[in-house]
Amino acid sequence: MIAVALALVAAGWLEVAAGGAADSNVSGGAGATPVVDAGSLTARIHAGAALDPSDDDELSAEIGYSAEVFPSLHDLDLHRPSLTLAWSRFIGSRLRLRLAPFAGLRFYGDATRNGWDGGATATLRLRLHRRIAALAGAGYTHRAASDSAFAWDSGRGKAGIDLALWPGSSLYTGYAIDFGEDVFYAATTGGTSLDAAGRGRGIGPGGSVGRGVSTFGADLVAYRSARIAHTGTVVLNQRLSRKTFVEASYAFTAVGAKYQSYHAHGGTLELGVRY
Repeated sequence: MIAVALALVAAGWLEVAAGGAADSNVSGGAGATPVVDAGSLTARIHAGAALDPSDDDELSAEIGYSAEVFPSLHDLDLHRPSLTLAWSRFIGSRLRLRLAPFAGLRFYGDATRNGWDGGATATLRLRLHRRIAALAGAGYTHRAASDSAFAWDSGRGKAGIDLALWPGSSLYTGYAIDFGEDVFYAATTGGTSLDAAGRGRGIGPGGSVGRGVSTFGADLVAYRSARIAHTGTVVLNQRLSRKTFVEASYAFTAVGAKYQSYHAHGGTLELGVRY
């Protein structure tokens, strides 16, 4: 047991990063729903360890904490502690399979959104060249919340290319498609009752029951609905020194649902250190 503990410590890591993010349509606005853009401050810390039970297998565990704070939209402030376990299987010299179940707690500025999430991802990584790798994967997430309007289940499929353009760099370009549910916001259609804080029950499109919110400066109903989302992503990670790095990302998302469709784009910029 002591030998295992020492091996885990020796193979451990700690990563801390902070920065900011911007979203052109955080409200998912379209039609009568206002389009609201917003900026946020981000921070995250992750600590983990890995163990190799065989030449072809790796087991790892990682605990994390992430935060996103919106200076102008405090209902959306999110604090999330999490745990991720992973098993990686190396198949030959070029292919790796990674299975990773995860779980986390979610604490928002608006307590009706609080809850937990859990799920798993499966990823295949194929090294095509010493500087090029192809990735494909799938995942599932279940999200529970104090109010059912903010709870959903969703599946994802994704594919991308990871390029090492120059020493210390990693450029990922990918596409993802999401099936399942998400949270939408719509103008009230009657039957809503909002309290002094702008919250209460409401009726959304098609008679769907939701939660009245005033998060975006207007009385809206948050409700969940089936949707399909298409997302294109570009992520550049550049090592600045042996321990420090900077990461920038951009994403464009197009969402289609029965009563509401919209598109949004956004990005992040973070500075971090990894031990």
